[in-house]
Amino acid sequence: MQINNFEDEDTIITYEEAASQNSIENDEIFKIYLKMNFNFNQLVNVKEIYKNLPNYKARALVYQSMMLSDDIERKLNLAFLLKDLFLKDKIFQVYNEELSNFLESINPKEIPEDYVGLVKQNLDKNLNSKIKFNNEILHRSKVIKYFFDEGEKKNKTEKELKTVYKKIKKNKKYFVSIKDIVVLESLAYDGFSLPKGLDYSSLSSELTIPEDLYESAKQNKVGLVMLKIVEIIGEDDVRDLDPETIYFLNKILNKLNLKKIRNNILSEALPARV
Repeated sequence: MQINNFEDEDTIITYEEAASQNSIENDEIFKIYLKMNFNFNQLVNVKEIYKNLPNYKARALVYQSMMLSDDIERKLNLAFLLKDLFLKDKIFQVYNEELSNFLESINPKEIPEDYVGLVKQNLDKNLNSKIKFNNEILHRSKVIKYFFDEGEKKNKTEKELKTVYKKIKKNKKYFVSIKDIVVLESLAYDGFSLPKGLDYSSLSSELTIPEDLYESAKQNKVGLVMLKIVEIIGEDDVRDLDPETIYFLNKILNKLNLKKIRNNILSEALPARV
């Protein structure tokens, strides 16, 4: 990803929205922020200066100032100010992991008393969002760890798939859902051997893909497709997307071999969390 004009508000906002929808890595946004030019006065007086800047530039200024500061209290103050700025534009998902990593990196003994509760509250909230696996349902089984755990071995995933298949095969009332099809098609695309009894082709043939999006994918117009995907998702949380939308997004991303982006979307859209 390359941006030549960091004053182009529309472009930066498009990338921020894409990251919030897992279309690009969140790290890319913070790399962009670090490349923006601010003078010494802006970085020192960040708490006043940011108020007069466009939202994306305000976030960049606060982030740079936070990264440059050696004072724990100031860093924490700026970290939570940045959280508010992301929440304001409904793209906090971009910053969630970055904030958690920053808070976890601080020695608890160095946290000022006024921030102890706030730090704990934010860390606890993040820890409570755990994935709950259910091997009775394919798209919520341990099979899907393959999409969000880079260390997950292929042979382990195949064993998990066989285990899950045995369970659902015994369940005469089990219905292969659209999300199940998404999992199976992606595994097949990645070269997995699927159990012979898992025939999903007749079901998937009934599902549709927006014609203009599919044509753009066929012509390998990656940039255009990504912009359309951002537009389709809009301000919705990926976890709230309907199964039909997840299906055609997955189909398009497989078509373009954008597996990392596909995995980011599936890791949000498939699991049940508690």
